Amino acid sequence: MKFQMTALLSLFSLSALAQGMYPNTPFKENYFAEKIKTLSEDPKALTSVYDISRMGLDRARPKNVPWSGSYWPLNQGMIASPYQDRTMIRPWQFVTWEGNVKRFESRKKDYLTYVEKMTDDDLAFLAPSEKYDLLLNDRGYDLSTKIWDYAWRWGDSKKQGFITQIDLPSPDFVVPEANRFMALWEGICHGWATAAGHVPEPKKIVNVVLADGREVPFYPDDIKALVSLLWANSMIQENVMLEGNRCWNKRPETDKHGRYIDVPNANIPPGFENVPGCGDIHPGMFHLTLANVTGKQGRSFIVDINPKAPVANQPVSGYKFKYFNVETGEESNLNNAVLAYSAYRHVDPFKSARTPNVRSIVGVEVEFEYTDYYTPGMYKETEESPNKFKELKYLYDLELDAKGNIIGGQWRLSKKGSRTLISGDFKPDFLWVIPKDYKKYFTAVNLEKWDVRSGKPAPASWQNVAKGAHSFIYKMTKEFGWNEKCTVINSKNKKDIRVVPCEYQYPKPQPLINLVDQLVELSK
Repeated sequence: MKFQMTALLSLFSLSALAQGMYPNTPFKENYFAEKIKTLSEDPKALTSVYDISRMGLDRARPKNVPWSGSYWPLNQGMIASPYQDRTMIRPWQFVTWEGNVKRFESRKKDYLTYVEKMTDDDLAFLAPSEKYDLLLNDRGYDLSTKIWDYAWRWGDSKKQGFITQIDLPSPDFVVPEANRFMALWEGICHGWATAAGHVPEPKKIVNVVLADGREVPFYPDDIKALVSLLWANSMIQENVMLEGNRCWNKRPETDKHGRYIDVPNANIPPGFENVPGCGDIHPGMFHLTLANVTGKQGRSFIVDINPKAPVANQPVSGYKFKYFNVETGEESNLNNAVLAYSAYRHVDPFKSARTPNVRSIVGVEVEFEYTDYYTPGMYKETEESPNKFKELKYLYDLELDAKGNIIGGQWRLSKKGSRTLISGDFKPDFLWVIPKDYKKYFTAVNLEKWDVRSGKPAPASWQNVAKGAHSFIYKMTKEFGWNEKCTVINSKNKKDIRVVPCEYQYPKPQPLINLVDQLVELSK
């Protein structure tokens, strides 16, 4: 009986939460007009489907189409992995981080100490960060070491390894032991995806000469690696415009239509319990962001295309809107596809969740193109570009007011609207836009002039400033406006679990921007 009552209470709480959040509860009508102004940084952002179509924005590509790159897996050491040397890549290296860290430690003590005896071919096969360290005349491999140290600390302790202060209720409380598993999707996709749409694509090999005359080739992917790490660990990541939230569930609950919805889950971080995440980006905001940021402004932005817990950040490389009648499923031009809601209400499967003032409704099939990851390699500038692009198709409807402004909408799993929809779901989780003034976050340091191709050792000033960048610490502390929470458990009474204030300090090693800028410029 106790089990049955617990189960009933659990079902009730799931239902109550699901009914109180999108997609079962509509957004406020003015949300769309106000939020798209913020996302696009445009006080005259478009909100009417008719204006969007009239201006020829039913399809578009960004002016600077993002380039492909690796997400530089964390378990392989990110850009400190000697990816070029395929003899270094063994099957277990794709799943174990402990072994990879230990291999680097041995490599640093043995192989890398004999750098003066390396041939030009040996130098070509070094990891991107190792080449960078050598270019700075750093035989201690400071950047590479800090990258591997971060991988170790993250894998060994997850976030707990970075806690610097925590308010324990009593000495009996401890931070739960971390899950030592490192997901294969973890890496710096957030760095690659942002840089790819804003930094010129490295296309040429940059050969730099060491003081002893030997050449170190920086392949395009070596330079992409350095750029990706720079963007991943820069303050730009804290100053983006976000829409939607991450779904923290590996196996999200679904509604009667087969769409993912939000329910209470122990994996959700404190403070996110009642924020829609698995319900994903509202289709109205997805539509408006494509039309305004990529269409009107010609900019790329980033979309997490995985609707579940893993994150797959991908930069937008294009889109195309097609319209359909939500009752018949027939595709047509916009004017013919728009349907008076009064004529559709009686068969609308989402009737209870519609915006009260909806006057008409239109179905949209968007062909959404994004730039994809690839496996890095020693690509030559004479070879065809290895860039990869993929396409996804999403279905949704848009609720319109009397002037055609978007005021709501629902994700759909079929074009023809009836009371029964096809089961299954795949739609974007969240999106984020880089601010227009992003360049202020990437200002070169005022240093004496030094040409990386000169054959002269890096000046001491460059070496000192570089080590400071490698040692950058990001402080999630009260001093900087953070109010972090941590879960703790009573070591004696395992059922006593609480959430308490805490603070984090994350190491975020960055390459020296002056050096990265030179390599990018030379590689264009």
